[in-house]
Amino acid sequence: MSAHACSCFSMGLTRYYETVTNVFTAQIIGGELAGDPFGRRPQRRMRFRVLEHFKGEIPFDALVSSGDSGSCGVSLQVGDEYLIFTDDYGGISLCSGLQRLSDPEAQRELEILREHRAGNMPVTDPWSAYTHAGGCTARTTVTLPHHRVPSTLSLTFALEQDGVRSTATVRNGLYQLPLAGTAVALTLGERRWELPWVPPPPSENRYARGQYRLEGDAALSLARWLAQAASDSMAISFESAQHGLSSMSLWVAHARPVFEEFLGCIESSDRAGN
Repeated sequence: MSAHACSCFSMGLTRYYETVTNVFTAQIIGGELAGDPFGRRPQRRMRFRVLEHFKGEIPFDALVSSGDSGSCGVSLQVGDEYLIFTDDYGGISLCSGLQRLSDPEAQRELEILREHRAGNMPVTDPWSAYTHAGGCTARTTVTLPHHRVPSTLSLTFALEQDGVRSTATVRNGLYQLPLAGTAVALTLGERRWELPWVPPPPSENRYARGQYRLEGDAALSLARWLAQAASDSMAISFESAQHGLSSMSLWVAHARPVFEEFLGCIESSDRAGN
């Protein structure tokens, strides 16, 4: 007899929204464990009450999940409220983007979904800021929907311990973009920031990826612009001799409070160091 562990990764709000037919918030009002129609494994059926509706017709009266945690099955607590992404059969799992509404990340995603429902902005992955032992960080991870395989691009601002005052980094989650030798630039309003390529250290393995980094005052300048961003989006452009020029828009409508928090964290660190 062998045990199987559930394994999955987060795809980000954009990818979850685009790949399912129903998105809504709900409170769980009951549930039971029952056999599945094919007699393989028990299934959990969880009844719910819809709180907010964002996508789809919700043509089912219960959420369904495997009764086996090794198959990424999940059991939702009666009385708790969740953000749910699912198909037309109500299937959910640990890998389906499910979040408790009490989670701060779920609240950030709800803001974006409400703005999208009102016609004010596209669905886009949220920014977040946090303080940690190494300093202050602000980050967004963007899903590139035009790739068949989910490809993610993270833009990170950090106050680091090693003397780098602030760093803006564009890093690719998989292998498609960015590529060594590609010119990467960020454009916000009338300002443009070009990010130089930094190769991985020689000691790292041959699969290690370099990154595009904007350091010091230039990174802080971009962070300050994001804290007072008047434009709706930032353009990230990639220019390659092999592939020509391509670009994507990174929505920054919700970046302002995140970067106000990030800059406040840096100012607190400066005061603590003096």
